[in-house]
Parts: sequence; structure tokens; C-alpha cells
Amino acid sequence: MRITFFIVLVILFVACGSKGDVPKGVLPKEKMEDVMWDMLRADEFVKEYMLARDSSLRDTAEYLKMYERIFRLNKTNREQYAESFTYYRTHPKLMKDILDSLNVRGQQQSLPPEANIPEKPPFDVTPPEQKIKKPVEAN
Repeated sequence: MRITFFIVLVILFVACGSKGDVPKGVLPKEKMEDVMWDMLRADEFVKEYMLARDSSLRDTAEYLKMYERIFRLNKTNREQYAESFTYYRTHPKLMKDILDSLNVRGQQQSLPPEANIPEKPPFDVTPPEQKIKKPVEAN
């Protein structure tokens, strides 16, 4: 999780942009999004499941093992990911597109499709100043 936080923090400090396709050797936007999504999910898995259940595990080593699995799954490697991340970090508009897509993915997965979300809250949300009734004047 610390690694992910650092990555996001670095992205926020970069302030230049460019247009065009990605150069050779850089992961395409869709592939980069998939790798980053898998890495975010792996971070949560290691943090919430593995480390919470076995305190003898070294967190950095477990994160690195998961990242290597993700790289193999996505048919890439650490070097290509690092190069791609550096490229996207220096092109904020492209990185914003990736981060926005990751945000949408997260929102879609946070609620099950069958979730019954009421259109109107089940409780009164009227502000208190509107609830106060004016006194009736006696004639």
C-alpha cells in the first residue's frame, strides 16, 4: 500500500503534458491500466489478507512476489513497467485517463449489480431550519 501511495503521490507532482501515441517499449494505455489495476488489487490482498493473518511475513517481500506474478500474468516485466510508468508520469493527460479508468473500475466493483439503492433516503433529510414551524398568530 505504501508503494501505491508513493506512486500516486509522484503522479500528483508532475505537471507537464503531451499528445500522441506511446513510444515503442512503453505499455499501451489499456495494458498499463490492467497492470496497475492488478497491482492495486494485489496491494489490498497482501495488506488485508496475507499480512493480517500471518504477522511473520515481511510485507515488502510479499508485495514484490505479488508484483512479479502480475508481471508474468500480463506478459511484461518490472523494467518495462517502470519505463512505462515513467513515461505516463511525465504525460499527465494520459495518466489521468488511466487513473480515471481505474476509478470507474473501482466504483463498478464496489457495488454488486443487484444492489437495491433507494432513490430517496429512508430517513428525513430536511435541514433543521426548514423543519421549524412558524408560530400561529392569534387574532
